[in-house]
Amino acid sequence: MQPNDITRIAAGLHVALAVAAIYYALRINNHANLSEISAKELSVMSGIVLLPAISAWIGLRLAHTQSARWLMAVGQTLALALFAATFVMVLNSVEPMAPLLFVLVSMWIAAGLAVLLLVVWLAGRRGR
Repeated sequence: MQPNDITRIAAGLHVALAVAAIYYALRINNHANLSEISAKELSVMSGIVLLPAISAWIGLRLAHTQSARWLMAVGQTLALALFAATFVMVLNSVEPMAPLLFVLVSMWIAAGLAVLLLVVWLAGRRGR
């Protein structure tokens, strides 16, 4: 399997898992309707969902060498694994504030993906 395909699949699964996490946090854990959500909360949720898709899109544009593409594939897969582990931890928790862990982990993933994009860009420049 090619690294571009791995990156796209990992980003797609991450987006699907983020949508499931938001659904869990809103409907199952808090019993809230979408009409009750403020614009600020909706923007945070949109950021959680769009983060892996945007980073994959930017990363695949910046990766000009095969090694940069593999770095992008590994980084997206690690971000997916971290978010999946967080999802399992929240599901197994009895703490009512546990869904806030999605926001905290997403902020750390965002920082990690920003560093990954910088490394992919530098690796792509070296290969030219």
